[in-house]
Amino acid sequence: DKRLWHKNMMKFIHIMFQCHQQVKYNVEGDIEMDSLKLDPQIWQQGGYTETGNVSLETLKATAFSKDVIDHVVETSPEALQVLADLDIEPQDCMRLSDTLDRTKSGDIKVMELIEGISCLRGPARRSDIVAVDLMMRSMQARVDELWLRHRRSSSHSPQQH
Repeated sequence: DKRLWHKNMMKFIHIMFQCHQQVKYNVEGDIEMDSLKLDPQIWQQGGYTETGNVSLETLKATAFSKDVIDHVVETSPEALQVLADLDIEPQDCMRLSDTLDRTKSGDIKVMELIEGISCLRGPARRSDIVAVDLMMRSMQARVDELWLRHRRSSSHSPQQH
């Protein structure tokens, strides 16, 4: 059911948003924070009017650090339950921040979070594995072709002393 998925996704974003607001770093750079609880007041302070009604501008403007996502997944049973309700496999939860950080910037925008979680739903299928294998073969062929072009062009250029 799409409505249930959207509701659960909003719950997860809510948990992430609250962690993002409450996070403090200690001297060693580790996250320290109080227990995570869904608090409507914090939610509203962030520009959200209610759990199910978030403006597109707010979603586009919000990003979470990988540290915050890791902390939530490691410490919040409620977040893990929401991810399970979203049909995310438990083993995928443990590497969620790495999986979702497509640009490897260390921050995951909310829209990337939503897209990534929707792609992770359910167990991997054979077709997923075959598709990745075919993409890797295609990429390898392109890299090989670029390498050959580079070697040809460097062998034709005059040697510099």
